[in-house]
Amino acid sequence: LSNQCPVYDPYERLNRGVFFVNGVLDTFLLRPAAKGYHKLTNEYTRSRVGSVLSNISEPLSTVNYLIQGKSQGAFKSFWRFAINSTIGIGGLFDVASKIKLTAEPQTFGSSMARYGVASGPYIVLPIYGGMAARDVMDPVAMNSSLNPVKYFMHKDTKWIIAGTNMIHSRDRIMPF
Repeated sequence: LSNQCPVYDPYERLNRGVFFVNGVLDTFLLRPAAKGYHKLTNEYTRSRVGSVLSNISEPLSTVNYLIQGKSQGAFKSFWRFAINSTIGIGGLFDVASKIKLTAEPQTFGSSMARYGVASGPYIVLPIYGGMAARDVMDPVAMNSSLNPVKYFMHKDTKWIIAGTNMIHSRDRIMPF
């Protein structure tokens, strides 16, 4: 007997097709871009990029803490963003963590879970990969108006951030 719960995958046929397409995109686009990014940057630079990307998503965590009714988490997340955006020079440095101001990142999926929404069936999205249906809105929310920072960005900047986030995330999971 297995201790693992079976994954509810009523869209298995479609998911397998999207998984195949994702594999092709990864092989010919994302992996080569991540390898180039890794070769052109050192660990320090990649760490700064990761810090900025994390900082950009902090206001979305603040919004999700508020949706969940967790004022202390919202307060911490808000101040993390404020401190890292100012003293941390736009998020290049995570000053908030150095002063022990931490908050777990929150997503729209975690907000829905807080209110009892079940994880739902397994779904594979193009580029973003597999996830529970409850979490499908997370990639959309990250790049949408649910993130207050996005109100102040030009649309081209939003695309650059989304692309950088994909390449940086792919680099982080590559076996070098």
